[in-house]
Amino acid sequence: MGLKEVNLLRAGATLLGFSGKRVQPLGFIALPVSFGDDNGHAMSMVNFAVIRAKSGFNAILGRTTLNSFGMVISTPHLYVKFPTSSGIVTIRGDAKQATRCFQIATQLLVDQLDPRESHPVVPQEVVINVTLGGEDSSKIVTISSSVNDKQQVDIIALLSEYIDIFAWSPEDVSGVDRAVCEHHLNISSIASPIAQKKRVMARERQDSIKEEINKLHGAGYIREVRYPQWLTNVVMVKKANGKWRMCVDFHTLNQACPKDTYPLPRIDTMIGRTFRYEVMSFLDAFSGYHQIQMVRENEEKMAFITDFGTYCYNVMSFGLKNAGATYQRMIDIVFKEQRGKNLEAYVDDILVKSRTLEGHLNDLRETFSAL
Repeated sequence: MGLKEVNLLRAGATLLGFSGKRVQPLGFIALPVSFGDDNGHAMSMVNFAVIRAKSGFNAILGRTTLNSFGMVISTPHLYVKFPTSSGIVTIRGDAKQATRCFQIATQLLVDQLDPRESHPVVPQEVVINVTLGGEDSSKIVTISSSVNDKQQVDIIALLSEYIDIFAWSPEDVSGVDRAVCEHHLNISSIASPIAQKKRVMARERQDSIKEEINKLHGAGYIREVRYPQWLTNVVMVKKANGKWRMCVDFHTLNQACPKDTYPLPRIDTMIGRTFRYEVMSFLDAFSGYHQIQMVRENEEKMAFITDFGTYCYNVMSFGLKNAGATYQRMIDIVFKEQRGKNLEAYVDDILVKSRTLEGHLNDLRETFSAL
C-alpha cells in the first residue's frame, strides 16, 4: 500500500492468530476510511496494525471499526448497511471478487506448507510462579515468562509492596458491606418448598466433602441448620488437577426464582478496549462469590444435606440463579470511578487495562479503604 515504516507508530504488543501463532506488528498507523452511496457517506480515522503477511486482502476491518460505523452485516447476501445523517447507506459485496480473494488466500497458505515437515502445535505462553513475602510464604502469583529480567524484578517489587491488597486465604476475605450489596433470592410466592432426599456418595467423595465442609465452616461461610423447608444435595465435580470440587444442586431453588435482567457487559467489547495498552493483568475473585452476603431471611433456603450434617450458606454461592447479576451490580457500585478508565470487570474476572500497574493498585487500595 506504499506505507513507510518511518510513518508507523511503535508497536508494543503482539497479535495472536486463530492458530495460536504470535505476530509482531511493524507498527500502527491511523488512516481515513470512508463508506457511502447515493444516500450519504461516513468517514472515520481507523487505527491499523501493519504486519508482514501473505494475504489476498490489503486490509481487514475488525469489530471495533464496524461497530463505530453502526454497521449491520449480512454475509449470505454480502450486504452491509449503516445509518448516516442523510439516510441509510447500503454497500453491496461482489461475490466473484470475494471468491477470488478467498482462493488467493487459500493458495498462499498451501504454498507455505511443506508436506515433508510436521507442524507441531505452538505451546501456550509459559508462566513463572513467584512467591511473595519470603520463601516460606504461601502467597504465590504467576508472571508471564515473556517479560524481561528488569520487568520481572519491577513487577515482583511492586506486588510485594501492595501485598495487603490481595486475599490469600478465606480468612482474608472480609466481605462487602451489606449496605453496598447483598443477594436476594426473590422466590416466587406461588412456589412450594422442595426437600431432596440425600444421595449416597462414595468414600473418596465423602472425604472431599468433609474437607470442604470444614474449610467453609471455619471461614464462616456456612452454618448448621435445623428443619429447613428447602433442602438440596451436593454434587462432586472432578477438577483438572484430579481433586474434587463440591457444588450444590440448586436447580429446584433456581426454578422458583425469576431472572434478574441486570445487564452484563459484552466480553468482546471489553477486550477491544484493551487495545494499545502495554500492561494488562487478570485478577481472580477469591473464593467464588463468598464476599457477598445473603439476605438473612434467605439463608436457610440455601440448605444442603451431607453425611456430616445439614448446612446453609451465609454468603452467595456458585450455582445460584442471578448470582452473576448480583456480582456485576456490586462491581459496578464498588468500581464506579474506575470502570472504563483502567479496569473492566466481567462477572468474577477482573481485567485490568492499566498503563501503570502501580496506579491501578493505588486505586484499588483507595476503593477498599472507602468501603
